[in-house]
Amino acid sequence: MSLEAGLEPSILVVDDNPADVRLIREALAERRIHVAEDAFAALDFLGATTPGLVLLDLSLPRMNGHELLSEIRAQPRLAEVPVVIFSSSDSLDDIRRAYDGSANCYVTKPAGLDHFLETIRRIDRFWLRTRYN
Repeated sequence: MSLEAGLEPSILVVDDNPADVRLIREALAERRIHVAEDAFAALDFLGATTPGLVLLDLSLPRMNGHELLSEIRAQPRLAEVPVVIFSSSDSLDDIRRAYDGSANCYVTKPAGLDHFLETIRRIDRFWLRTRYN
């Protein structure tokens, strides 16, 4: 299934932290947001739907974000879907590995509430509003 004509593109948020998910939903209240709490739920969703953006945390249960990124990039149908790593990690190894795995962007989760919300809105403006509006 591809992006549906006339509909705003959806965002797949892959994150097991309920507080972060709640803040992402608040920042992007007008967007269709789907949440997967682990990589397997994300792969199930991606098997049937092509979102406009994947917002991916690295610290996930059972399969980490780097492994999920590899699975996403192995699917030709998802090659054009931007994957933004949105992680608490500021490790240079994680950043290098994400870009080596063909992530489109790496953003470290900000600590302050206002900064967190604004960062999410900027990700949306850059990756979705400029592509679909």
